[in-house]
Amino acid sequence: MFPSVVKLFTAPFADSSLVNEWQTSYTDIWTQTVFHGIDLSSMFKPALDQQMSRPIVDTYLPNIIVAPTSTLAFSFTEKNEEDLNELTIPVDVKPSRTASVNGFTLWFDLDLVGSEQTITLSTSPFAPQTTVWQVRTLFKQPLLVEVGQRINGTVVLRANKKGTYDIVIDISAPAGRRQESYDMSDKAGRKVQLMQGPMVGFIPQSPTDHIFNSEWRPPLLTEAQQQQQQQRMHAEAQSQPLIRHIYDRIIYYYHYFRFHYVGRVTGSSLF
Repeated sequence: MFPSVVKLFTAPFADSSLVNEWQTSYTDIWTQTVFHGIDLSSMFKPALDQQMSRPIVDTYLPNIIVAPTSTLAFSFTEKNEEDLNELTIPVDVKPSRTASVNGFTLWFDLDLVGSEQTITLSTSPFAPQTTVWQVRTLFKQPLLVEVGQRINGTVVLRANKKGTYDIVIDISAPAGRRQESYDMSDKAGRKVQLMQGPMVGFIPQSPTDHIFNSEWRPPLLTEAQQQQQQQRMHAEAQSQPLIRHIYDRIIYYYHYFRFHYVGRVTGSSLF
């Protein structure tokens, strides 16, 4: 079978700027107390909970990763369809720096095994970019971890009836426990500025394996990457108010439709 081997990776990350963006940019409308004469503030918490439970598809600089990856590897030739209904990645890692963990990120590698060589198609943040990006999940509350402390638990991919997976995370550290569930059918794409470099993902070795097989340290930003990050943040800060206004109205009418039509017909909750 081609590809024959898949490796699923997950790791904790710290990215407070993403959390701030996610908590404000997409829920601001629900803080309004006078919206055409209507107080929307009672909707803020359920809207925020829904937003924080959406998996995020984007790409990022790998310096946000605070601990080595946890991995689940298997061969498609040794699995049947039922075996893929639930995939569990055990987590038992120690962070390399003190950080507030905001969630977990996931990606995969595919090994294409040929008669003469094996080529890896990697979607890793450590590899050249492809059109397949990484997935990030956010905790509703950050989890503080210190250097050398143990982070353990599981990240489970569970097939659902929507043709995709639910991501179920159960993670513990000395500071507390986080139990979260995310529906990949409700994933959110996040527009990001692509990093410079060739968009080629075919490489002779998994970059994740190569990095974490040695004593790992979080990668530092180069001067060019720092400038790029600053430019992206400046561009986001200069976003046109008109575009934000239009976006807020679209979100408002989307939830209005869900409540008045979908929710009442199906009996489902608003969020």
